[in-house]
Amino acid sequence: MAIRTYKVTLDSKNVIAPEPVYLRQGDKTGAVVIDATLMDNGAPVSLNGLTPMFKANTADGQAVIADNNGFSITNPSGGELTYQVPNALAAVAGKITTAYFSFSDASGAESTFDVAFIVKKAVDITQEQASDYVAIIDGTMRTLQQKVDAMNNSIQTVVNAYNQGAFYNREQTDSKDAVTLSSANVYTDSSLKGISSVPETFANLAAIQIKYPNGANGVMVAADNGHKYIWANNVWTDAGVYQSVGIADNSIGIEKRTPQGTVAYVYSSPAVKANFDEGCFVFPSDDYGVYYDKHYGKDNLAVVDNKVPFEGHVGYIVFDVTTKRIRAINGPSPETNMAILGAYNTDTRTMSLNGPLVTRFNSRTPAGSNIIIFNTHPLNFNTTTRSLDNLDGSNFGMSIGQGHITYGDTKFDKLSFTAPLGYIYVNMDNHSIVEAPYGTNPAGVDMDSLVLIGAFNFNTNNFWLNCCPFTIDGLLPAEIKVAKNYYDKGEVDEIAKSQQQNVELYKTDFGDVSEWQNTAIGSKTQNGFEINGIGNMVLNHSFSIENRISVFKVHLESNSNIGFGYIANGGYAPGGTLFTIDVPNKMINLHDYWSDASTVPTVRKSASFNPNVSHDFVVTMIKNQRTNRIEVYDYVTGDVTSVDTTSTAVLNDVTNEFAGGRQNGCPSIVGIAGTCLIKSFRIVAPSVSNPVIIYGDSITEGDRVELGSRYADIIKQENSNVMVSGMSGTTIDSVIDRIRSENALKPKTIIVTIGTNGGNSPEKISALVKEVTDMNCQLILNHIPAKPDGSHVAVNNMIEQSWNGRSFRFDLATSKNNDPAQGQDTSLFADEFHPNAAGHENMAKRTYLD
Repeated sequence: MAIRTYKVTLDSKNVIAPEPVYLRQGDKTGAVVIDATLMDNGAPVSLNGLTPMFKANTADGQAVIADNNGFSITNPSGGELTYQVPNALAAVAGKITTAYFSFSDASGAESTFDVAFIVKKAVDITQEQASDYVAIIDGTMRTLQQKVDAMNNSIQTVVNAYNQGAFYNREQTDSKDAVTLSSANVYTDSSLKGISSVPETFANLAAIQIKYPNGANGVMVAADNGHKYIWANNVWTDAGVYQSVGIADNSIGIEKRTPQGTVAYVYSSPAVKANFDEGCFVFPSDDYGVYYDKHYGKDNLAVVDNKVPFEGHVGYIVFDVTTKRIRAINGPSPETNMAILGAYNTDTRTMSLNGPLVTRFNSRTPAGSNIIIFNTHPLNFNTTTRSLDNLDGSNFGMSIGQGHITYGDTKFDKLSFTAPLGYIYVNMDNHSIVEAPYGTNPAGVDMDSLVLIGAFNFNTNNFWLNCCPFTIDGLLPAEIKVAKNYYDKGEVDEIAKSQQQNVELYKTDFGDVSEWQNTAIGSKTQNGFEINGIGNMVLNHSFSIENRISVFKVHLESNSNIGFGYIANGGYAPGGTLFTIDVPNKMINLHDYWSDASTVPTVRKSASFNPNVSHDFVVTMIKNQRTNRIEVYDYVTGDVTSVDTTSTAVLNDVTNEFAGGRQNGCPSIVGIAGTCLIKSFRIVAPSVSNPVIIYGDSITEGDRVELGSRYADIIKQENSNVMVSGMSGTTIDSVIDRIRSENALKPKTIIVTIGTNGGNSPEKISALVKEVTDMNCQLILNHIPAKPDGSHVAVNNMIEQSWNGRSFRFDLATSKNNDPAQGQDTSLFADEFHPNAAGHENMAKRTYLD
């Protein structure tokens, strides 16, 4: 029984199918059936006297399928047949680009256009992949057996004929047997090609990637960790241990025994103290407890006289999950039911306990880990000298992870702070302790080398140092923000954003302003660029990647009325965005659509803002698809004021469809009144591995259609690496500029749909091709969708004549009867030029067919 049947027209002019033919890894032969009609420019082709065959490559291109079984001619004169898709075609997940039908007679063979197949992944790739291969082999062996049986029948015929005196001669016998054996061997070789039952062994994963950068069938084993790797989703994927061995003693770290995302720490007010003379550590008051999967207070822990005895000279402080007891055990190997809280050494008189703040701060900090420090005596924050003092000059140690791996010791007497508020780090390169005033990075230090261990605020005399709680509750003061996730509202500061996995698209401290226009509204100073005039200063680079952060560091004055935003270089931009900071009126504003650089549009949304003008501020503009947000941080206190707006589904009103503008075009600084010092500016976007970036105009950006319904959104459902950089009203010149401005994203593939607004020429198409190919990047240059006046035909003819590479036929997807010559199918459009949801769905389907 077939699960799915697809009706397909195989025409000499084109292949017309409502969608690609979908398979699932492991589908048996006949699970999917193609109901096909063979046509020649609209007229049925007679199948009388023709022998059909299906030919294809698997999705990875490693195996060839040539199959003349599974055909049923249902209407020979009408060119109608059905075909049962073989299980071998579903061996590998992915898109199959080479698959067609061949029809032969005595005069030779003719083939159809390619039919698009999509093989979806099975739920468990490792097990299902193995099952698929077994199915392939089983199917091949059954077919081979049929071939052998046929051969045996032929041989028996020879024997019978011989006995009757009428037998084939040697030449006839050899010829018949050779044809049969050859057919069986070809089919077997094609189906089994690339399947290896014996894994290849390499030194490590890197060696596998070097030999097979584009993947291969079969299992590869890395000797360094004993794991097997398979090619899945275009990457070598760890499928676990190839052949397990015994687990060595003490080889499983605590992170393997602690539930994922669970941490354990002690809280105490005042702080826990070690008493090495009595051989214990002491909770100074009854206000203490343990957090593991929940809080366990004093009454749950059965601690006698608030003391926990050391059970040996060196060991771990643990929380026994079974008995809910705190113990200081002896020896190097806690039991499986114990979560580590700290460590002790009575010989060196040192002890550490996990503190209450747990965060993954950067790539050097394991997820779910505590970062702890230990010292013979507690370190001291000196509020008089604004310093962190090491009172006895003893060694300072740091452990990271619940396994307490000591990264090293360092001696220091005092760490002086240059600002009233900021962070404390350990530099992993040399184990030194460094400070970072709020909103800055430590000078000359790679941020990837830093691990966060504390924070300070001398304005309120609140401090945190893991694991020494110097405040009453031992927690990080509210004035200091620590980042959690990308675009986490209300808890993101400039330092935290610099730690995210972002790509920097642009950065300047205004030492060189040659890339900016209209710099006459201000002047360069030693500390940045001072705006003291009226006008619009614009950067000569355009950006439209739709997830983006733009950060200005500024010093405001009591008379500052300053704007920040995006607008087209030189004036009009369909959908510019403007934020203003009005210090005299104590407001932050987000304005309506900004389309004229000479005017300030109506305020759409505001927030009260009463800054301390003796402080610096960080102004952050966030674009998240159709959401606009501004966040203004006080550089000293960490206080944040924000305004944001999200578009509504009013699809024929751009004012609401892109509320507050699109935040695309060229970054701009607007002098409205007063003075303001701009110290630095940077633009960052999310880092995506091997991204596929889709460039275009308003059709790509998604005018007149809801988010999620754009063709780019539909493609992204299959490929999470897709990024969108559409900009309304633009031409090919803007696309080239944006590709240059955003090339730090290092795209693997660039997809361009441009020309609806005019502006294409053979020379500009050649310039676009060169720009992309110089980036060692694949280009897909699409046909534009159908236009009501039929002018798309000439535009697409020019694209075909100037570009001989891959192209998605969006003209077919949006034309009547899939024929651009018949004109635009208006049922697929929201207005004259912009496809509706159905039009975008058709366009997405073309990306599978072309």
